[in-house]
Amino acid sequence: MVNSLSNWVHKRYETLWAHFQDRPFRSQEAAAVLGEHHEDSRAQVNVVLSQLRKGEYLSVEPDPQDARRKIYRL
Repeated sequence: MVNSLSNWVHKRYETLWAHFQDRPFRSQEAAAVLGEHHEDSRAQVNVVLSQLRKGEYLSVEPDPQDARRKIYRL
């Protein structure tokens, strides 16, 4: 299933999975993990999350504490 992702997005998916597995996370947490492991900028993290969402590898729900923010789950 993950094979349909581009190679660089797939590597980041693997990094996120290793860190979060099926636990929910916020974009700030993803940015911290990907910044540390791949030196990704915030803009790059947004692209990764968007690609994972489009490929249906990532579910998104509103943050109950702040409707402007999202909670992600792989």
